[in-house]
Amino acid sequence: MKNQSQPNYSDFKTLLESMPASADSFQHPWFLAWQEAMSPVHQYLMEDTLDWLALYQQWLIHAWQNPWSFSNSLLDLTRGFQQLSEYVQKKSLQEEVIPILVPSTQDRRFNDEAWQKEIWFDLIKQCYLLFDKVCMDLLRANPFPDLKKQRRLEFMMRQWLDAWSPSNFVLTNPLVLRKTVEQKGQNLLKGYRQFIQDLQDGEGIW
Repeated sequence: MKNQSQPNYSDFKTLLESMPASADSFQHPWFLAWQEAMSPVHQYLMEDTLDWLALYQQWLIHAWQNPWSFSNSLLDLTRGFQQLSEYVQKKSLQEEVIPILVPSTQDRRFNDEAWQKEIWFDLIKQCYLLFDKVCMDLLRANPFPDLKKQRRLEFMMRQWLDAWSPSNFVLTNPLVLRKTVEQKGQNLLKGYRQFIQDLQDGEGIW
């Protein structure tokens, strides 16, 4: 039996590039047109993601010198979820309650009244704000000695956290849900086209 040479998976990029492109097996004209339109977007996302992962890996190696900060962040997260659980229970019983976390006055993502009045959306919003706070606090508790790298990492983390905001997803955004029903989905199509255009104009997401 002949020995087959194994690919070099010494870095993450090599591993990703070695994965088979199963989409190539689809020959439907619509799919090929979609694939051609998405190819520059895929390239931007790949380059930005690898760049982000490399910087994040450097930070992890640096931050692990202070493992207690990770333990404290986990405790903060656990404590926050416990407080949110009590908050939701009281609110469901229509008791007077004060939110555990509130967005900043400059944050307009949660201006719709459903984010405050509806328990489900209120809980989603506060869980997101809690996770956001814990991540940024952990990052700042273990700063890079290189200030330029630290600022870049904080910027990239801010972009990543903003991307995962519940306001960006149809099923977790009450305002988008209402507009989707009213406009029969045309708002989603318009938003998708704008997203693709922004990626191409900005040459990346970071």
